[in-house]
Amino acid sequence: MDIIQPLVDLATATRGSKHRLHQLRQAPAVRAGKKEVIDKHASRKTMNAKRKPPLKQNKNKQQLGFDF
Repeated sequence: MDIIQPLVDLATATRGSKHRLHQLRQAPAVRAGKKEVIDKHASRKTMNAKRKPPLKQNKNKQQLGFDF
């Protein structure tokens, strides 16, 4: 039985792809886009403003209840 050899060397192709990806990540346009996304979505400044204060429970003295 003949075993078909892969068309590409997996280790070499992986190493080359990682190298190209690393080069792209260092490009100024990619870094600027990454910074914009982080500034927009990772900011925690607005989270505190969205929190609602805890509700105060006013106990109505006229309401009947069960004393167990």
